Amino acid sequence: MSQPPSEERKAEQKGEKKPRSPVERIVVWGLIIVLAGLAGLEYVQGDAHKKHLKILQDAQEEAEKTHEPVLYEKISGQMSQKPVITDANFGGATENLYTWTWRGLKEHKIEWYVSKNSGKLLGPKLVETLRPKPAPKSAPKLDGKSGPKQEEKSEPKQDEKK
Repeated sequence: MSQPPSEERKAEQKGEKKPRSPVERIVVWGLIIVLAGLAGLEYVQGDAHKKHLKILQDAQEEAEKTHEPVLYEKISGQMSQKPVITDANFGGATENLYTWTWRGLKEHKIEWYVSKNSGKLLGPKLVETLRPKPAPKSAPKLDGKSGPKQEEKSEPKQDEKK
């Protein structure tokens, strides 16, 4: 004879779900809140970076159109963050390098040259990682059919003893 199904099997058959433990719920909701917070932080930092970059790029475009320099003082009121100012080499002269940094999940950074004497915006600093890397030189093929000719080195023969 068959035994009556257990309580768990009855619950499964009725479509009821097994209740989760309170610790499991706390852990899951805690992770959800942490991930949502990190996503929010990254969005806010990335958005601030984009706004500052747009202000600087628009000022640079305006300077190119009007052929008149744009002073940092003119756009500094639009910037919500103060830059870190360091000396840097720009075209053989020592100028100021203004750096804005936002830290989220990744670091967002803008580096822009500004004239030390006049305060004119000079342009962005080119980041080394954004420049295209030179193509690697092709290695010579060892099959002897193509590639540069390789000279064979002759080794002196040893006299055989008789």
